[in-house]
Amino acid sequence: MYTDNYFNRFELAPEVAEALKKCKCIAYAETKEELQEMAYGPTHTSRYDVVYPIEGLGTVKEISLTFTKLETPDGLWLMTPNSVLSSGKITNYTALGRRRAEIRVGASYDAAVSDVRAACLDAAARVPGVLPDPAPIVYVDSYGESSISYIVRVWCRSEDYTDVYYGLTEGLKAAFDEHGVEMPYNHLNIHILDQTEQKEKQTV
Repeated sequence: MYTDNYFNRFELAPEVAEALKKCKCIAYAETKEELQEMAYGPTHTSRYDVVYPIEGLGTVKEISLTFTKLETPDGLWLMTPNSVLSSGKITNYTALGRRRAEIRVGASYDAAVSDVRAACLDAAARVPGVLPDPAPIVYVDSYGESSISYIVRVWCRSEDYTDVYYGLTEGLKAAFDEHGVEMPYNHLNIHILDQTEQKEKQTV
């Protein structure tokens, strides 16, 4: 452990010195900035957590004195300064062990809400990885020009999120077809007028 005299030579803020004194073992530091990194580094983040700092989404692979190494979903290394992590917002997607997947889907005004809800819950029940508790739930979200928007919410383990999200997205179409629920889409109607008939109407 370092003495008060060692900390005094860096003119550290009292809260920084107190944080360092609580460490059982800290590396030798040459500068004030290095000591501040050790005091306020991302100790709340552990290896293999999936986090979202300012730079982008990634899985924490290594935490060093000055940098945290993240592996992005598309196979890239992201080296993020600890000063950025400690001073910015970090969203941890895996710390709680489970996540909620939310998908919006549109259905025709002709379909009863109960039928749409049954189709959505049927689709959720078929997707591997969807947790029974909390149970899947469906809400009416909004009323559009040609469809009613619904929100389907399901819970899953953090590591199953991607498979559950896209599995449910695909399964909703099949479930709607089976339940006779139409997914509205934009239509383009083209009317071709006979030029001869049009001229006759203009003459009259």
